[in-house]
Amino acid sequence: MRKMYVFFVVLILSSCNNYSPENSTNNFEVTESLMVNTESSLSEKKFKEFYDLNILLKDYPDFKEDIEKRIDKFMTGEGTIFDINDSIKIENIRQKESLTKLSDSLEMTQILFDIRTKNGIKTDSVYALVTKKKIIIDGKEVVSKKVKFAREITKNF
Repeated sequence: MRKMYVFFVVLILSSCNNYSPENSTNNFEVTESLMVNTESSLSEKKFKEFYDLNILLKDYPDFKEDIEKRIDKFMTGEGTIFDINDSIKIENIRQKESLTKLSDSLEMTQILFDIRTKNGIKTDSVYALVTKKKIIIDGKEVVSKKVKFAREITKNF
């Protein structure tokens, strides 16, 4: 009787196994449209991170020095991108259009966002500059991307 239980357990486990060699290799092709969507979402995600850091700076002034260092990495120049106060909330972050290639390593797009206040909703925008740099990690070439934001475009990015 015990041999029969062992046989059924092995039979059930082997029948539940869905592994097949053709399913184990995934051949993905990166298309141009996939790359555009990935990079647009990168700009949007980085702007959301930038906004969240500004909220943290307002809510936790004890960590001002560390948070300001991280915020500065997102900005191309001096000045502020937007002012944060209790009556303002930024929502609906989106990319206006696809990335425009400025050089081999620099692309630009415009990020739109809605500013919600007690008086209503206003749409505003900033420029997102995506810098690409090829680096070698463990013998493999990888593209590093950094996103910075600016109110206006100057030659000093």
